[in-house]
Amino acid sequence: CRKSRRRFSIQVDRENLVMSAYQVASSADSETLRGSMSTTFLNEPGSDSGGVTKDFLSSLGAKLVDPATKLFVVAPGE
Repeated sequence: CRKSRRRFSIQVDRENLVMSAYQVASSADSETLRGSMSTTFLNEPGSDSGGVTKDFLSSLGAKLVDPATKLFVVAPGE
C-alpha cells in the first residue's frame, strides 16, 4: 500500500538560488521532502504545473556544478 504524499510549496529567490534551496531543505522534515513540490520564484508571476519546478531544479543543478560556486573542484589529473 502506497502512502499518499502531500504537495508542498516553496518560494525561492532566483538571484540567491543555492541559499534559498538550502533554507527550504534544511527547514523541512524528510517526509515533506518526499512529497511533490510546487515552486514559485520570488517576485515572479506564474503558477506551477511542473514547468517552474523543472526550471528551479535545472537552474539549481547548473548552479551547484558551476565552478564559480566552488562547491566542487576538479581532482588533479582530471
